Amino acid sequence: MTTSSHHIVLNVDDNEGARYAKTKIFERAGYRVLEASTGGEALKLVHQERPHLVLLDVALPDVNGLEVCRQIKNNLATAQVMVLQVSASCVRPVDRAVGLAGGADVYLTEPVESTELLGAAKALLRLYDREEETRVLLKELTARERFIKSLVDAAPSTVYLYDLKYHRNVYANAKSQGFLGCSSDDLLLVGPEALKQLVHQEDLPMVLQRLERLSSLKDDEILEFECRLQHRSMEWRWINSRNVVFARDAEGQPIQILGTAQDITDRKQNEQSRIEKEEALRRAEQRWTLLLEQKVAERTGELNHSRSRLRTLASQLTLVEQRERQRIAGELHDYLAQLLALGRMKLGQAKRDDMTSRSRDFIEESEEVLAQALTYTRSLVAELSPPILRESGLPMAIKWLAEQMSRRNMTVAVGCDPDLPWVNEDQSVLLFQSARELLINVSKHAGTSRASVSVSVKEKLLHLCVADDGVGFDSTDTSATGKGMGFGLFSIRERMEDLGGTMSIESALGQGTKITLSVPLEEKSLDRNGVWPTGKSNKMETEVALPDIHSRNPRPTSVSRVLLVDDHVLLRQGLRTVLEEYADIEVVGEATDGEDAVRLAKSIKPDVVIMDINMPHMDGIEATRRLNKELPGTIVIGLSISNEKEMEKALREAGAVSFLTKDVATEQLHDTIVQALRLTT
Repeated sequence: MTTSSHHIVLNVDDNEGARYAKTKIFERAGYRVLEASTGGEALKLVHQERPHLVLLDVALPDVNGLEVCRQIKNNLATAQVMVLQVSASCVRPVDRAVGLAGGADVYLTEPVESTELLGAAKALLRLYDREEETRVLLKELTARERFIKSLVDAAPSTVYLYDLKYHRNVYANAKSQGFLGCSSDDLLLVGPEALKQLVHQEDLPMVLQRLERLSSLKDDEILEFECRLQHRSMEWRWINSRNVVFARDAEGQPIQILGTAQDITDRKQNEQSRIEKEEALRRAEQRWTLLLEQKVAERTGELNHSRSRLRTLASQLTLVEQRERQRIAGELHDYLAQLLALGRMKLGQAKRDDMTSRSRDFIEESEEVLAQALTYTRSLVAELSPPILRESGLPMAIKWLAEQMSRRNMTVAVGCDPDLPWVNEDQSVLLFQSARELLINVSKHAGTSRASVSVSVKEKLLHLCVADDGVGFDSTDTSATGKGMGFGLFSIRERMEDLGGTMSIESALGQGTKITLSVPLEEKSLDRNGVWPTGKSNKMETEVALPDIHSRNPRPTSVSRVLLVDDHVLLRQGLRTVLEEYADIEVVGEATDGEDAVRLAKSIKPDVVIMDINMPHMDGIEATRRLNKELPGTIVIGLSISNEKEMEKALREAGAVSFLTKDVATEQLHDTIVQALRLTT
């Protein structure tokens, strides 16, 4: 809308004083004012400046104001200009009527108040603005109408306007010419009855049902349907029809529907052909899919069976390897090491006899050779199959393994659940072997000298976790695990799955690695003596109170009664030979295993029991625990071919007062017995 500062007012008056006064009134109101003193000058300015309002005096010297007004209003170029006629001479009602009839928009008689004059001018200018807006809008609508008509005529579809009152088409675009073989005029005559004849009988119920909805369509709703219509050539053509509400009556009910109709016969035929081909393809795919699924199922079953067999074979190979290692280690321990220890005993006895200096040197050199051979044999036995694994269980074996890793310049922290139940042999072997392989992997690939191993039980699952703070790797990148340790991890995973367990890997570059092995804990029942089938007690490291050697009865100072317990006859004979050289020692019995030792000790009640550790049926640790409970006054001294600290610790915790290796028995056994007896007196 034009504001007062933009409105142009033409002030026409031949009276200079009156013209001046009216000009000032409009200028103070913010209008731009042009002046003219004659009718001819006024007409010229109207054509040149196109003012919005002409303040026109009637009595002018050349052309009177009535004629000027008529010319302005009769010219199409200036007809929109508002004319406010003012007169001081023509003041009769008839004069006013003549002026308004001549085209004046307002006719005022003077004298007139400035407020009235200004108010009338403002009203006319507002009217001018409204009319100007209307003219602009009409121009836009006319342009849009031409555009829409051009657009509709250029549309690829038939466009029609259907009148719901007269039930016929009232408009059809240029594209409708030839639609269904009809002219545009023919389409304007198509009503409900003619439509029923055109629609295919199979589609007619649907079409009539859709057409009934036309009267209830909402403004934003599109009514669309497809049907077959008969061409004048008697051919059935598929048509797609889309309809919207175009006009409504005063009550809001639709009165005209704008729609489009497009021939989609080719598309329908293509779709039908495509559907038939897709159906044929689908049936073929189903046949092939069924056949493929059968083949895949067969191959998958075979692969799963093969994988299961390979997994079982891998575990069995590991167990066979460990059992063979254990067998060889047992042979070395039970025979070679015992013979070497016995040889040292015999040489030690020989040194007590009178002999030449040369003979003594020869015996000492031989004794040193045997000592080196025995040390090497012990190391070989430990490498092949650590005795501590089967004698003291998995947690003690893990602690031993952590100590062994120091040879690789590694520090391994061990954390074991104190209430950890006994783990069966197969699981212990596989978990121990896996832990050793994982720690070796850490030493080779992790770039760190620190690692940790933990063993715990949670929700009936045994968890063994090996962690390090090394370089780590991308656990999702198979190529990363393949550089050095991928096959090892794969092998460990296969072993765990064969046990019904899992292996999880948590690792990232620069953030270390954590590998957790989880297997179901196999429940085992205790025998009537509270011992696991392996010969071990329920608690792994039960704190057993050492015998109170100060509460024992005083022992006779003459002869001490000794029971020898060892599963090797030659070693027992050698120990007997060593002890019988002392007048204060009497060997009162020999036992071949732990069960035999407990039974015999109850019968003969010896003062001292010399207890081997690694024996069949019941090992020396369990036998010592039994003796400490049932014969608390009996002293137990442990004796073993092995010098493992964990084994010595386990034996002392079971109740032994001392521990010796067999290779030093000749020199130290008697003194150890005497010292133990002295502490009890």
